[in-house]
Amino acid sequence: MLRVAGSLITNQVRAYDLLRMFGREGHPTPLGAASAEYGRIDKTMHLLALVDPVDDTYRRLMNRQLTVQESCHRMARAIRRGRGQIRQASREGQEDQLAALGLVLNAVVLSASSDVGRLSL
Repeated sequence: MLRVAGSLITNQVRAYDLLRMFGREGHPTPLGAASAEYGRIDKTMHLLALVDPVDDTYRRLMNRQLTVQESCHRMARAIRRGRGQIRQASREGQEDQLAALGLVLNAVVLSASSDVGRLSL
C-alpha cells in the first residue's frame, strides 16, 4: 500500500489505472481487498473516537471544523444572493459560475484574514 501511495504522489501511475488494478470484472483483487480492509479499520477508529465517553477532544475538533465550513457556506450564500441564482443552462456555464463564486469567496476570506492579522498587531 505504501508503494501505491508513493506511485500516486510521484505520478508514476494514474488514479484511473490504480482503480482498475483494485478490481477485475467486478471482483476485488488482493490489493483492492487490502485497501478496503484498511479503510474499514480507519472508519472503525473514527467511530470509536467519536463515541468515546471519556475524551471528547475528537468531537470538539469535528464540531469546530463543521462550524468553519458552515461559516464559509453561509458567506457563499450571502455572496450568491448579491449576484442571483445560477441560471446557466449548460453544465459548462454552471461550472463557470460556481468557479467564479469560489474565486470571490476565497478573495473575501483572504481579505478578512489579512485584516484580522493587521488588527492583532
